[in-house]
Amino acid sequence: MCEGGYSYSSRWDHGMESRAGHGGSSTSTALRAEYEYEYERESKASFLGQPGAIGCNAFGVRDDTVKGNPTLPNGQCLSRTASGLDRLGRPGSMVASVEGFLEDRPVQRPIVILSPLLPPMRGGLADHTWMLARHLSTRHPVAVLSSRDVYTDAPFPIRATVHDWEDMTELELELGALPSDALLVWQYVPHMYGRGGVNRGLTKLWQGMRKSGRKQVVIAHEIAAPWGRLPNQWWYAWNHRRQWRSILGMADLVPISTEAWTEEWKAAEPARASKMLTLASPSSIERVPVEPGHRTAWRAAQGIPADAKILLWWGSVSGAKQLMWVVDAWETACARLGPVYLCIVGGNPSIGLPGSLKPYSRILGYLKAEEVSRCLQAADLVALPFSDGASERRTTLMAALGHGVAVVSTVGHNTGPTLRGADFLSLVPATDASAFIERVTSLLRDDAGRNEMAKRGLARHDAAYSWPVVTQQLSSALDAAGLLSVVPLPRR
Repeated sequence: MCEGGYSYSSRWDHGMESRAGHGGSSTSTALRAEYEYEYERESKASFLGQPGAIGCNAFGVRDDTVKGNPTLPNGQCLSRTASGLDRLGRPGSMVASVEGFLEDRPVQRPIVILSPLLPPMRGGLADHTWMLARHLSTRHPVAVLSSRDVYTDAPFPIRATVHDWEDMTELELELGALPSDALLVWQYVPHMYGRGGVNRGLTKLWQGMRKSGRKQVVIAHEIAAPWGRLPNQWWYAWNHRRQWRSILGMADLVPISTEAWTEEWKAAEPARASKMLTLASPSSIERVPVEPGHRTAWRAAQGIPADAKILLWWGSVSGAKQLMWVVDAWETACARLGPVYLCIVGGNPSIGLPGSLKPYSRILGYLKAEEVSRCLQAADLVALPFSDGASERRTTLMAALGHGVAVVSTVGHNTGPTLRGADFLSLVPATDASAFIERVTSLLRDDAGRNEMAKRGLARHDAAYSWPVVTQQLSSALDAAGLLSVVPLPRR
């Protein structure tokens, strides 16, 4: 029994009770097996199709699993294999069997994204999963396996059934209900799957899936905690890296959100370097159309003069974001340039603002995505002093570039060679607060230079970091690795 009064046994017993008219304890083994099969069959049929509609089979084609033969979108008919078994020896697989359609011709493999996080949960990974599925589903048959109580009203199927992502028994059963030929795409941040980010049962599950023939992709948004001086910090850091090396061994492809990490691990694991690629994390804040006078109108709505400069910081408040650097830079800019308005978007931060400058601050809290977009398009400069440096995984950075706003950020150990040499944002050392303050002040003073840099940032974003571009990169990598198609078993 799982926490919350939920168990998979209750599913079986409920079904058997409705069939036999009594509790599951007295039901035959054969009836129990029949119910397991029908639960699996119905789950597969409905998961990759919209609720209430004809589903899709293990190869991602439309399939009425109850009666009749399924059809391809072009009307061609499919029939079951003579053996009636799928590629893992289970009932229900389909192969092509029509004139002019070869049975050994590859067909598109369905993709299932696995993520504990989806909206309405807040955070970059929940938004990333939603956007990834949405954009990838325009190219491939895509569904998402996620936690209970997430939004399921989406342009792609969502199976919101997992109660505990640390419970490998539950997770294994949920995975068993997916099409056996589906490509499993794991969203990976260590702490999502275990206490402190360590779950050795998950490693065994991954390895078992690989041995059974499952194809798996792991998108790494974080890899491991930094080494610490305390014993528990060292233990977590060591186990994260141990778990990560297991991922590199079992995964068929490993997109990594940060170029610096990709380069580091390609050098550390040269035999597995071909599996790794950098895949930026695009922003979930889409650019909304605004009127030509938007900057003036937005300022007026916030009680800000039309000619005032706006310094913007946004995101979740944490030590790595170094928000106080931004406050200090704002205070210095006000002293040198006159009133500069500081706008903070995100969780209401508990920070001390200089009393005399509070009238020039706007703490806006959480905003809807379209309101964040309007705020970005009204700002003059976005300040993002990451303690580990700017990187492709920082969606706040990607949002600023994608909205054509100049950015001042930092160079740290997570900043890769592309961003280090970039002319589309301004970077200072992540350990030099004074340099950051000076750079913010100089950019606020230099309208022409700031605007030119903002244009270069927008061009770079649209060419390299937008969702359509990143989705195409992932799709191409999957195709190059042979993960997008599957050859059905021949008729026996």
